Amino acid sequence: MERETRGEKEMVDKDGKITRNIGELMKRQRERKGYSIRTLAKRAGVTASHISRLEAGKREWSGISVSNLLSILRALDLDITILAPVGESRTLQNTILSSEVVIGNKKLSEDVKMALLDVIEAIFHVEWKSETKLFDLAEIGYKIEWLREKLKREA
Repeated sequence: MERETRGEKEMVDKDGKITRNIGELMKRQRERKGYSIRTLAKRAGVTASHISRLEAGKREWSGISVSNLLSILRALDLDITILAPVGESRTLQNTILSSEVVIGNKKLSEDVKMALLDVIEAIFHVEWKSETKLFDLAEIGYKIEWLREKLKREA
């Protein structure tokens, strides 16, 4: 069974679990980038028929080599996390720390990512009541200043 969610096609397997149709996602990304099947195949180092069969769902994903899969994803500027099952929860910390985070063409280091997470955590943990707002703002401001200092050191 197939359904559309947030513009992404998903498949419901025999156990009722929702999985993404990776071939469809791959095709849409290829088209967004303006690549033909041959262009993508050349960039990924695989055959055009390989790409075509994957997009059409005529090739089992379990049969693709990890290196070919990673090559295709890299050529499409896709992260391997698109392969994670739909509905699988990940913490924001895991997502940020395991991803390449880029702000203004600058890749953030692990240290800066941790400082960014501290700012976000401070925002969520302040009480934000009328009697604590000044203290809360000061705490968040301190975390932001700490983040800015780390960014300056890495510039």
